[in-house]
Amino acid sequence: MDQIYLEQLVEERLSIRAIGERTGLAYSTIRYWLRKYNLKTKIGPNSDTPKDLINSRLCSTCGETDPKKFYGHKRHICAKCQNKYNTERGNINRRNALEYLGGKCINCGFDRYKSALSIHHLDPSKKDPAFSSCYGWAWSRLKQELDLCVLLCANCHTAVHANELNVDAAVMNFKSSQSDQKRRKNEIRSLLQV
Repeated sequence: MDQIYLEQLVEERLSIRAIGERTGLAYSTIRYWLRKYNLKTKIGPNSDTPKDLINSRLCSTCGETDPKKFYGHKRHICAKCQNKYNTERGNINRRNALEYLGGKCINCGFDRYKSALSIHHLDPSKKDPAFSSCYGWAWSRLKQELDLCVLLCANCHTAVHANELNVDAAVMNFKSSQSDQKRRKNEIRSLLQV
């Protein structure tokens, strides 16, 4: 690699990875040539850049810059904005999950308060151990888990776990009522077409 060209890239304040992307060479190759020519990048832990510039943080959402208000090594989103994002994403995933499972209790049909609906696993042995944090999952993974579940209201869910309600019977009733509804809709459509 040409020393003058490499010096120009270093002067542009490019990182080793950015130099590699620009030249089409691997990270380790760039590092080799930097050492050979006794050069250091001007960015990163071994650079000449002052620590306060390296450790600077700026939230791209709200503009926060106080390092104490950021999680760990995050530099571009503060804790407050990260929490807000996680909450919104969780609410969207929950809403999609409830809609995917029918939006109402399979036993009693309750659907007045979405917060009172619970996702119940038909076979607890197949439940993913990380299901309690499922609202942060990708939709494809969540959908796979939801295929093993049914939707129950808080009362029916409590009754199932107290062995006062047989969820298998509730599932069968729900499936038969769905097929009855489909049959009725088809009958009405056929009558309207006459």
